[in-house]
Amino acid sequence: MAKRKFYYVTILALLATTTFASFIKKKSKNVDEKVTEFEMELTEHGTNFTQKMTLDEKNGFVIVETPSHNGRVGTKFIYDTTNGLMLEVCDEDETAEFHRSFVAMNFEHQKNNVESWIEDNDISDDRFELKATPENTFKLININGPDIDIECVPEKYRGFIPKGYRIYLAHQVHPIPGNVHNRGNESQFTVFDPISQKRYNHGDDINVIQDVFDDILPPCAFKQSRRVKREYNCINAQMQIVPRCTTRVANCKLGCDTEYTGWDCTNIRDKCHYVLTCPHGQSYVTQACIKHIQHTDNKCLPCCRVRDCGGALNTCQYIPDDDICPAPGAGCPLENVETRYMSTRSRRSCTIDDVCDGVMDDSGSIAHSGINCRTKVREGRQKKFCCNKRGTTANLLICDDMDNAN
Repeated sequence: MAKRKFYYVTILALLATTTFASFIKKKSKNVDEKVTEFEMELTEHGTNFTQKMTLDEKNGFVIVETPSHNGRVGTKFIYDTTNGLMLEVCDEDETAEFHRSFVAMNFEHQKNNVESWIEDNDISDDRFELKATPENTFKLININGPDIDIECVPEKYRGFIPKGYRIYLAHQVHPIPGNVHNRGNESQFTVFDPISQKRYNHGDDINVIQDVFDDILPPCAFKQSRRVKREYNCINAQMQIVPRCTTRVANCKLGCDTEYTGWDCTNIRDKCHYVLTCPHGQSYVTQACIKHIQHTDNKCLPCCRVRDCGGALNTCQYIPDDDICPAPGAGCPLENVETRYMSTRSRRSCTIDDVCDGVMDDSGSIAHSGINCRTKVREGRQKKFCCNKRGTTANLLICDDMDNAN
């Protein structure tokens, strides 16, 4: 997910460059811990607010706490001057984001500046007006990376992150001419970032771009996130797990079939992610599903449950790791599966998934069957699949037995 950010960069650029700072007042100082706290009286677009700043000399931190105002979400920015790392903690979203800061700051320089500003008695301004200029504002685009565990966060940052918050890495891109493109809608854009471009092979996790995150936190953080598979589920309107959630199709140009649309959902209260599936009729169950989507505890976005198929509707990101293929060694080996055409006709069309190594069952509605099905507009000859090898663990009929029965 890419999103634009620019506010905190305005503040940091202001701190690093401004020479009018009687709006900054010292509130406290802990000599033993080498921590000094300040308050800044600011105004932006007619809104007055107080922003806190802490200089932690022992750890080399410059900490800025920005309250919610003018539609902006309150955030605490912890900048580590020893390594250029930024930690952003947002209580409203219950998130903690680590990334490399776009603006570099020297602790001693910042400390000397603030102290000199406070001691300057010739400056009478008691509130500073924030004005976005090319010199103090940088519009940045966030590319969100992998989630990480609190155990992999260095000790000196852990005290800033409340228990239960989602912790993740991010990479920032400066939108310069040539690397951001849109068609007039500023909220929809394509980013070209040379640092994060790489070749993807079949089966790679396209949500993880490893190279740009490697040097943000110790290797433990990224490697653990790569190894652990997320156990996502598909759930129906009654909050029951749907055993078979996804399918694969031969032709993605047809788009996402209605029967395979779903919703990527996050339950804010329980902090869990899942794909919500709903019948697409006018039944009571459908109405219950809509109520579920609109519940204040859930944030849901429409998605497509068809795997490996891009398009206007993004593939659901909270689908199970694999609910199509049988386990290795299970089922009838793919080379031993044969197809028989029945005299009956049906709009339901099923095909063997050649990504799998075998077939377990001839139904596309059963998890790990190795078969994909979709509903077509026109009826066609119904297909049955059989196994020409005896002694397998598959639920398929043996081909010889099927032929003799006919």
